Amino acid sequence: MQAINLAVGYLDIPNFHALNLSFTDQLTDAEYGTPAPFQGLEGFREAIAAKLQIANGIQYLTPENILVTQGATQALYLIVEKMLNAGDEVVLPLPAWGYFSDLLKAKKVALKTPLTQREHQYKITATELDAVLSEETKMLIWTNPGNPGGGIYTHSEMIDIVQVLRKYPNLLILSDEIYELLNFSDNDFYPLSFFPSIAEQVITVNGFSKSFGLTSWRIAYLYSHNADYISRLTDLHKMMTYGLPVATQRIAWTALQKEKLYGLIWQQHGKDRRQTLYDFLKKEANIDVYLPDGAYFLFPDMTDLCEKAGFKKSAELPAYLKNRYNLHIADGEVFGLPFHYRINFAQSEGTLQEAINRMRKAFAELRKGLT
Repeated sequence: MQAINLAVGYLDIPNFHALNLSFTDQLTDAEYGTPAPFQGLEGFREAIAAKLQIANGIQYLTPENILVTQGATQALYLIVEKMLNAGDEVVLPLPAWGYFSDLLKAKKVALKTPLTQREHQYKITATELDAVLSEETKMLIWTNPGNPGGGIYTHSEMIDIVQVLRKYPNLLILSDEIYELLNFSDNDFYPLSFFPSIAEQVITVNGFSKSFGLTSWRIAYLYSHNADYISRLTDLHKMMTYGLPVATQRIAWTALQKEKLYGLIWQQHGKDRRQTLYDFLKKEANIDVYLPDGAYFLFPDMTDLCEKAGFKKSAELPAYLKNRYNLHIADGEVFGLPFHYRINFAQSEGTLQEAINRMRKAFAELRKGLT
């Protein structure tokens, strides 16, 4: 039985692969082997700045406000390593991507982890944020669209959040917006840097692995209106690696010019697959799950199923599915919420249907009880 991995954070939709592969034909031999300047190709950074202005309404950004990085994980590492010291207070709303917790614990910060609510698709409310922030808080980790919850903040929610953040002008905000194009709601997406009153406090991370499916090319970028932040992060970046290969940046540059096309592909294929998995879990398997506005995961609560199976630990369900059905899902305990599970629906239609068939058999067995 071939393995199916719905635990990972990358897509497997043929339309994306075919589109991205076509870009390689445009590369020259020199571009395959040439490194770029430390901060990234100026033309590429100009294109990113233009995209942010035209598509997102973010003003007053220049190429000097942008740093091209080797994937979003490197961008996040640069920010945490350079901008924080051991003992600094950091607020990380949960559930959140497990890499954040690992990264912050390694830095030995004073971590505060308020648990957000399912009825808000695990978005933190302005009231909840106001209750956890203080003058001692050095950094807030902000994720929009959410991972694993999939929530996307509406404009009115953002206005309320910004009102809270304005109380803390010394607060640094790390905004992870890597799933930007995965928006299945009727609401526009608003980056945190869209709001001028707090833009100088924000460092935003975005990239091409998720929305554009360029996972293996390992290319992302961070930007800030605060030029000093970019200068400091670039200095650390220089200590870690040279500029990314020109070929990598050219591929991403070409993809960026087709951002609207990627958005349309997501609406056509991602939305259908989201609905397919949701219908199975909710209507057929009677699993407690909601339909998220963004990202490409469902995050169901399977407490009831685990109790019927006799599982005492959250990790037992993924282990069972892996060992018996060669099917991988992500344990929500890694994200801060045990007995919830992140399941990736951004798969080919055949793969997703086979995964559902395996879950159907597994859930029927588990409901009979294993112990």
